[in-house]
Amino acid sequence: MAIGIYQRLSFVFPRPIVQTLGPLLEQAGLKTITARTYLGFMLLLSMSLAFLAFFTSPWIHPDPLLQKILPPLAFLATGLGLYVLLLLQADARAKKIELMLPDALQTMSSNLRAGMTLENALWNAARPELGPLSEEIKRLSARTFGGTPVQTALGEMAQRVRSPLLRRAVKLMSEGITLGGQMAPLLDSVANDVRTQHQLRREIATSTLAYTLFIVFAAVIAAPLLFAVTTHYAEINEKALARQTKIETPQTAGQESGVSTLVALFSSTTKQSISSQDIRWFSIAVLLISAFFAAVISGLIRKGTALSGAPWILPFSAVSIGLYLGALTTLQTLLGVLIR
Repeated sequence: MAIGIYQRLSFVFPRPIVQTLGPLLEQAGLKTITARTYLGFMLLLSMSLAFLAFFTSPWIHPDPLLQKILPPLAFLATGLGLYVLLLLQADARAKKIELMLPDALQTMSSNLRAGMTLENALWNAARPELGPLSEEIKRLSARTFGGTPVQTALGEMAQRVRSPLLRRAVKLMSEGITLGGQMAPLLDSVANDVRTQHQLRREIATSTLAYTLFIVFAAVIAAPLLFAVTTHYAEINEKALARQTKIETPQTAGQESGVSTLVALFSSTTKQSISSQDIRWFSIAVLLISAFFAAVISGLIRKGTALSGAPWILPFSAVSIGLYLGALTTLQTLLGVLIR
């Protein structure tokens, strides 16, 4: 019942989107879910959260602008979040396969040296401890035993895994099979290259740890404290100016009309200036943007892909906004006597 509803809703998406999402679902290991089912679920959930944001936005803040922006923002954020979640699942599966790839290649090499054919060497390399890679090797072997050329089956396996490292290894194996060289030394060499890549990644992550900590500290800790001080200073100035205007206005009420006009002009200019509330919303927006880029840059520095920093966007944003509001409340409590 629910799957039928999802598939009907998915027809609002054009065919290129469906064709793009299908391989991504397979790369994520979700073989039982079709692209249209996932798109329909994504659309239904996005619409539900958008309606929820529409009805709850007056309780969050009475600002009419927020009530107009929040529903479409919730709709877009939900759809984008589900898509990013799918990418993260595909990358996590690819990382598991990359870690097991050297062991699988060396097992194939040992099988070839023991006198097995390439097809049998592939089949016997599918050990359970290899995890997702074992499933891919079994599918690869089933294709080769069914009459598909090994090069074609290897290319299909590379397309089912979101891993450039696996694609390079498959390309080297395919070229070795085509040229008719000895496969056992080639597999050992590819396994050593993959291990070297893993070692380089670990060394890069260790050497760039200080840069990552500095970026996170600046965006998640230092920036909220500075913006809290700025916002509180703006509140002090705003209340002091309002109090001064109330004191000066009665004194100038009996003076000549030119002075009264000047006071009225000054008062209207004050009303049109930037308020402390505007600074507060500006601070929140800047902190959210800073937290987003801090997470993305941290993932890019540590693991080589910006997408790997996506899981840290929400924690960084929550800590940044919470620290900002907490510091602002503390300043208002401790220094409130200055603006009474």
